[in-house]
Amino acid sequence: EGAHLARLHAVVRPEDFRVLLTPRVQFEALYESMVAHSRAHPPGSEKPARFPAAALAGLSPEDAAAADLKDADNRADKELLFVMLLVAHVEVYGAGAFPKYADAADFLAVEPYANLLATADAAEQSRLLSFARFMSLSLLLRRPNANKLNLLSAAARCSEGRGGRRYVTGSGQTAGTRARVAIFETESGHLPAPRMRARKEG
Repeated sequence: EGAHLARLHAVVRPEDFRVLLTPRVQFEALYESMVAHSRAHPPGSEKPARFPAAALAGLSPEDAAAADLKDADNRADKELLFVMLLVAHVEVYGAGAFPKYADAADFLAVEPYANLLATADAAEQSRLLSFARFMSLSLLLRRPNANKLNLLSAAARCSEGRGGRRYVTGSGQTAGTRARVAIFETESGHLPAPRMRARKEG
């Protein structure tokens, strides 16, 4: 197993897919096509490797059409494809794949992040820095509109691996989830809309 596949398998494996992979659509060949496409379309270029087209670039037109990513049964596979595309970019460009926070000092210079790190232990600080790097890359490849949970999940999986924690948003969310939501909101500029209070009658 090549070193690059070992890195990929730490994040996503063939058995994680439910529908997309078939005898014709092979996991390793699909990943290699993403690596080739990422190499030809660097982040920040005039035609970056946007998702989902970039993830399916190596498929034949027939197989790409069959991979209906809007189908409910394929949604989980769609998110795994996005994770693979993020890993492919890092495979090609290394630390240069990340548009922000190559230096931890740059991360600390952002006021919300300095506050987040002040209450985190060393291990969590490292995870948050990695998460922010992957989030900054994710937002180059995918729009934040209606993709908040998917972006949170992908950045967490890439920074912590297949066996990492899962961060569930909503009431009662943990401090770790709140920190990652804050990173998403800061990087994307998508702040939660204020809730309108119901007006009382009479």
